Order: sequence, then C-alpha cells, then structure tokens
Amino acid sequence: MRSRNVLLLYKEFNIGGAERNIITLAEELSRRGYRVISATQGGAWVSYLREKSSFYYELPHYGKNIFDFIPVVKVVLDIVKKEDIALIHSHRRFCSLVAWVVSKLTKVKVLSTVHNFDIDKTYITKWGDFVIAVSEKIKQLVVNNYNFDRKKVVVVYNGVSCPPKVSEEEKIKFILSWKLNRNHPIICNIGRLTKQKGHSVFLKAVKRVVQAEPKLQVLIVGDGELRDSLEEQTRKLSITDNVIFTGIREDVPTILQVSDFLVLSSLWEGLPYVIIEAMANRTPIVATNVGGVLEAVIDGYTGYLVEPNNEIDLADKILYLVRHKEKIKEFGGNAYKIYKDRFTAEKMIDKTEEVYQKLLKMSDER
Repeated sequence: MRSRNVLLLYKEFNIGGAERNIITLAEELSRRGYRVISATQGGAWVSYLREKSSFYYELPHYGKNIFDFIPVVKVVLDIVKKEDIALIHSHRRFCSLVAWVVSKLTKVKVLSTVHNFDIDKTYITKWGDFVIAVSEKIKQLVVNNYNFDRKKVVVVYNGVSCPPKVSEEEKIKFILSWKLNRNHPIICNIGRLTKQKGHSVFLKAVKRVVQAEPKLQVLIVGDGELRDSLEEQTRKLSITDNVIFTGIREDVPTILQVSDFLVLSSLWEGLPYVIIEAMANRTPIVATNVGGVLEAVIDGYTGYLVEPNNEIDLADKILYLVRHKEKIKEFGGNAYKIYKDRFTAEKMIDKTEEVYQKLLKMSDER
C-alpha cells in the first residue's frame, strides 16, 4: 500500500472560509494518521496552517504570466517526490491546474475542492481525478459548466468544531470594550470587506432599519479593500452612531453569542463558513439566497432568506427579527439542530476521508 502522505495546496493563505477548511483538514487528518504536508504562498494565517501540518513549504509568488506558472510546478513536483506524496488535495483553480500538471508527470492522484462560483476560463480549468463541492449548487456548476463527470463530484459540506460556550464575563468584557448596550438590539455582519459580501447594500438596509429602530447596534467584522469606502458610506448615510467597524477579530464565537443575529448580505457564495459558525453558536441568520446558502439557512426555521441586492427586503427581515425576540431564540435553537445534523467538523472529515480512501485505493491498483 502506498503512503498516506497528503499535500494540501493553496495560494496566498489569508483569512477566509477556504482557509478555515484547510486548517481543519490539516488538524483532523493528522489525528487520523495521515502525514499532512501543506504548501501555500504564505499569508496572514499561514502560522496556523504551519502549526497543524507535519511540514510546510512556501511556494513562489506568481501572477497570470505563464513564466510564473512553471516555477510553481517545479516546486510542487519536487515536494511530491521528496515527501512521497500519494494525494494532492488542491484548493483554488490555479492550484488545481498545477496539481493536474504534476499528476501527469508523476501519476499522483489529485482531488480538488471547489469553494465558490467561477465559470470563466474553463479552457484552463483542470480539476483532477475527483472534485469535492462544498454545496449542491457548486456541484451543479462543476458538472454543467466544466463538463465534469457527475459521478466524480462529491458534496462535502463545510464543517466546524462545536464552539465552547462563552462565559458571561467574556461577553461583558466585549460589550464594554465596544461600548455596546445589551438592552438594545445588536446584529453583526462578518466577512471580508469586498464587493462579494454586499456590504454597501447592507448599509443601505441598516439606514432603513435605524429610521424605525434608532437604537440598533451593528458590528461589521472584517477588513478588506472596501473598508474606507464603506466607512465613508456610513458617514453619508448618517449611521455612524449605529455602526462599528471592528476590523479582523479572533473572538468570533463571542461576537456571535453577543449578537441577536447574523446578517449575510453576499452577492454570490459557495457555502460560507460564517453561516455554519453562527448555527454552531445558536445564532439565527438573515442571509441572501445565493449559492449554497439555502442548503444551510432554512427560511422561517433558522432565519430568513432574501434576494441579493435588495435593500428593502433585507431591511424588512432585519426589522421583523429585531422586533420579535421570541423568534430569535426559536431560530437559534433550530439552527443548532441543523448544525449538529449536517455541519460538524467530524462529518466533513469523515466524508473527505471517504474520497481520500477511494483515490488511494485507485493508486494501489495501478
């Protein structure tokens, strides 16, 4: 039997859902007896990945030039040979292309996880031997747009470990640090400050809600290239007394447990981790109905779904939930039940390992 050495391959390792997925894989697969090697371009979260991996390699930085591509292939090829890699698990399209080229030179098996919608550049997209899609919607995309064999695409939902219950002392400390008032509603929006996350529409919705509920408190958690423009928009909408930009935070469970509910205003998604984190923390969700979101958020049961780019509908659902506290508790309990049934880290790793075993068996039979 071949080795159980696995290479996790990614681009720049910053803060996001795909990165959370990879860190969980590295940690849990190591516990199950795999030797996990990781390779990325570095990034803000690379220290976490380095800690969970048996060994870590840094890839050369590359752009869109073909001459940038070749050195990366060479480094990955060297890693595969040196570490006796049996399986490359790639994330992101560029990494999957690199892995595919290396597989043609070494016969190593390749598994690609597709986290989000990318329907352009199909001519350079190579997913390898099997694909993990993080939602049914993503599976449809891969099959329909990339002409990939449906039998080789497996849906594995993102999963998170059950978070610890945050102590009352920690909650109070957080509330005091941001000068929040527990007697007034608190909602949060957690994610990178990029176009994808739809914060501009969210702020317009907040403006509408504040006209009816002037004591509303809003935490916008995260950072990104749109921060300055979003802060300026907040000033123009005259809601600076209601909105707090916290920047990147490590205490997401505290934020979710302090908040009445989470708002996700994305324009497109695969299956965002923050929704699953909210469910694990018994936090209801008001979310846009994009990508695989409706596979986690059940409208009228764990929260509410609205159409993207619709500030009026979004504001109406936020206002309704703010004014119906009994629904917040009910939805939070329901969300936790769905989390335990579908979205635990253990379930994600179990299903991923099933795919690994299938591919490793194929290698043995060559």
